Amino acid sequence: MDDRFGMNRPQIILKAGITLDGRIADVAGQSQWITGPEARAAGHALRDACDAILVGSGTLLADNPGLNTRFHGGRDARPILLDTRLQCPADARVLTAGLRPWIFCAHHAPDRVLAAEVIRVPGDGSGLDIHAVLRVLFERGIRRVLVEGGARVHRTLFDEDLVDEVHLFIAPTVFAGGPGWLGGPGMELPVAPRLTVRSVSTVGSDVRIILCRDGVTESGPGGAAQK
Repeated sequence: MDDRFGMNRPQIILKAGITLDGRIADVAGQSQWITGPEARAAGHALRDACDAILVGSGTLLADNPGLNTRFHGGRDARPILLDTRLQCPADARVLTAGLRPWIFCAHHAPDRVLAAEVIRVPGDGSGLDIHAVLRVLFERGIRRVLVEGGARVHRTLFDEDLVDEVHLFIAPTVFAGGPGWLGGPGMELPVAPRLTVRSVSTVGSDVRIILCRDGVTESGPGGAAQK
């Protein structure tokens, strides 16, 4: 966030394309495509309104995303990878699809030559210090980060009270199995995070829900939150 928010970290926006029962892939791991083309286009418009697009190593290895935008003349956001052990494949699409990625890894990760800038921060077996990652991003001028998974990254951000806005694109189908968009152990009602619903709309055959934390309103470009 910038001076309006009074926090020395970027604004964090979570995005996921899910089924009615919250799945991001079926029991065979297939995820392309859960939502329709209109929802995916809206997701790319949201990318275009952010400074960076962040994913974890699980999403990187499972989906091999390009993390760019598909709008003619649109700006590419900076791809950010959270890759504790620096496992990014040398032929990953993200390394050639747009801007040069920034890969955050732990200090103990092996040295590798990749078409990316490798940034080392504190980390252990449970992952990277997400606060250290966000400090580096803020210091480098990143003010709005779109987080596109995976479930473990989403959960870490909720656990650390770092989620400012959530965009869910919900397809009218159920899988009754497969991975969900939010990982980790279940929460009890008294401590479960609560967000405010800012808008509900149809996007093609899907439903888009935008939720914000207290004190934030959905009013910026592409639905990005303002305060």
